[in-house]
Amino acid sequence: MNKISLLLAGLLISFSLLGQIPGTLDSTFGTNGIRKTDYNFQHNISTASAIQDDGKIILAGHSFQSSTTYPTFARYKPSGNLDPDFCDGAGITGFVPPTGAEWIHDMILQPDGKILAIGYFSNNSHSIYDMIVMRLKSDGKLDGTFNNTGRIQIDFGPYKSFGHALAIQDDGKIIAVGYLEVGINYVHCALCRLNTDGTIDYNFGTNGLIILDLGYLHNYTNNVAIQGDKILIGGLSYMYGGDSEYITLCRLNSDGSLDDSFGLDGITTIEIDMNVWVLVSRGAMCLDDQDRILYGAFISDDQDDYFAIYRFLSDGNLDKSFGENGFTVTDLEQNAAINAVTIQSDGKIIAGGFQGNSNFAMVRYLENGEPDISFGTDSTGIVITNLPESAITSLKMSEEGKIIASGKAKNFGGNKDFVLARYHSGLNVGIETKDNVEINFSINPNPVADQAILSFSLKEAVRVRAEVINTFGSIVASITDEYYPEGEYQLRWDGSGLPAGVYIVKMTVGDMIYTSKIVKTR
Repeated sequence: MNKISLLLAGLLISFSLLGQIPGTLDSTFGTNGIRKTDYNFQHNISTASAIQDDGKIILAGHSFQSSTTYPTFARYKPSGNLDPDFCDGAGITGFVPPTGAEWIHDMILQPDGKILAIGYFSNNSHSIYDMIVMRLKSDGKLDGTFNNTGRIQIDFGPYKSFGHALAIQDDGKIIAVGYLEVGINYVHCALCRLNTDGTIDYNFGTNGLIILDLGYLHNYTNNVAIQGDKILIGGLSYMYGGDSEYITLCRLNSDGSLDDSFGLDGITTIEIDMNVWVLVSRGAMCLDDQDRILYGAFISDDQDDYFAIYRFLSDGNLDKSFGENGFTVTDLEQNAAINAVTIQSDGKIIAGGFQGNSNFAMVRYLENGEPDISFGTDSTGIVITNLPESAITSLKMSEEGKIIASGKAKNFGGNKDFVLARYHSGLNVGIETKDNVEINFSINPNPVADQAILSFSLKEAVRVRAEVINTFGSIVASITDEYYPEGEYQLRWDGSGLPAGVYIVKMTVGDMIYTSKIVKTR
């Protein structure tokens, strides 16, 4: 079992984190830190992510052509490669509905590794919209033990319903949250609770369903969290035809009744300045280790839309110690909005979304709401990754302390792809690779003037790729990319064409990555 450790000076090999600057892309992942995935040469939008205990990453979303839209799932190894053990060797799959179309907006993992996802179904005439929940087995196939079919279509009567968020109670029951359209002028919060087998729990609300009018004409509820034995939901609301917009939080008891110890009779609302546009997919909520509620969205003025994060105490009151009277605003110099928010183990807060029409955007904040100037390279706490027509839709922290950002971006053919990126966080987390291929890897001489020899041995046949990366994360030389049988090998690297400086040799052996610093003296 090999371990990646901090860089060591001198002639000896060291396996490194390459974590010089928090917020920079991890060049050991995918291609220079980014992995794009196209499925069936069409639009693919990733809306949710999850990380398994073994470090593998699952993305969920939907793919669409002119004829239909359907749920799509992909799983990646820790290296960023698609996992052939998922979906019969493909690593990615779509579930085409027999009729109509289906979208996915959230995904979570059960403790047993099964995959739960929520979205909504539309018939071909778009006269019916129903919330749906589906469950996959850990191998990516539909779980037939879930409502006997792998999915459930939740009927809220005559109303169009849209599923957007999932949570699992301590007893394993599933909370499905979204909103529904009541007539043409009202949008209400909608909840359903499912038993562990995917059937509706009729002991919750009214026959398993709850419809809540939260006091405003349009309530786009798209977040849920379990807070002790309570159910916390959140979203953005606005007065139809009016000028008032709100962050709306609501907390329910386990039986579905409003918790009157939270906010005002179970509901908290904060008025914000916002241009009303596509509220349905905006905003993100999470809890910190003190059960305080972080809600990220955006605010507007006459020029732009800005990142904005609000923090509420566990009782629903605004936390005035955070930022400026409970919220913090960041100008990204173009229209911007938050779609995802997460918290590092050290309490720092990361918000992700988009800037303009073409950039992944992240901002990291200190626990008090101030921008963390150690994040990124320009002392602002802002990190922008240029990807065409892109947006971060999900953020997760890996056990190794890396930031996993996922979403969508345009490819060269003009369609959208799933996008997965991994960034350094600066957290000092010990890393142990899930490795069954041991190598003895060395570079001599090191430092080197012109040429060096890479020596390694393999205990089994495997594909090996060796590259040289500069301090900006760009690949400046490719040494090899081919299959090698078991045995010992030496490869020559001619670096005479490169300027003096520090470089990283990256060895990808199967699905494992090893890195070493090399110093070029002239």
